[in-house]
Amino acid sequence: MARKANIAREEIIMACWSLLEQNFFPNIPRLTDYFLKQDGRKCSNTTFLKAITEWEELYKERQDASFDDLAHVFMPSFKKFERDITRDLQSLLEETLHLEDKAHALKRDATVGQYLSLSSLAEQQEKQIETQSKQIMNLNENKQVNEQKSAYLEKRYQETLSTLKSQQFKTDELEVQLRELNLNLAQKELDQAKLELKLELVDEERLRLLEQQDLQFNQIKALTIESNRADVSLLAEEVRNLIKLQKQDINNNAS
Repeated sequence: MARKANIAREEIIMACWSLLEQNFFPNIPRLTDYFLKQDGRKCSNTTFLKAITEWEELYKERQDASFDDLAHVFMPSFKKFERDITRDLQSLLEETLHLEDKAHALKRDATVGQYLSLSSLAEQQEKQIETQSKQIMNLNENKQVNEQKSAYLEKRYQETLSTLKSQQFKTDELEVQLRELNLNLAQKELDQAKLELKLELVDEERLRLLEQQDLQFNQIKALTIESNRADVSLLAEEVRNLIKLQKQDINNNAS
């Protein structure tokens, strides 16, 4: 049975941040090892999982906040563009209305005796008003086009921002994986160095045993030669004794 949890949720979340600062993405085995090394405490995997889930939400909120800061940087440019278009249209509309009022005033003056002298100017004003009207229409069309462009840019901006968030998260994960791979590689290199050292020691022991074997072989060879010599000397002595006995027997028979 699992032991009753005695690690607070806040402690687990702080441990998650600590592991992330050490370039380790939090998971249950790492948190278990973290608290075992810290003070030997344990808790259930369910408690760890709930705390990790809550920490991931906090991590996501922090990432979103960083991207929102980026949105605040670009949004003023879009707002300024919209304000400039609106201001230009308002200015042009006011100028057109002023010219139209002026033309109507000239027409009224012409009806009371100044029609002939002002008719030419009135026609010019009408043409100017017509031109201004066309300009207003063109500006309105341009405004619609610019609004469409602005909406398209806003859409592209949101898509780019979403892609950037996804890429940033993937980059963070890849950096963590890369650091883990580097640590594993370092451990492998250390293990290889240990094996190479053991191999050198084994090779030295093999050479020592070969030297010891050669020495023992030489000793056995020398002992064998010495033993053979002793056997030959003993055999010669026995032959001499045998000959001596035979001679004694002959002499005894002769007498």
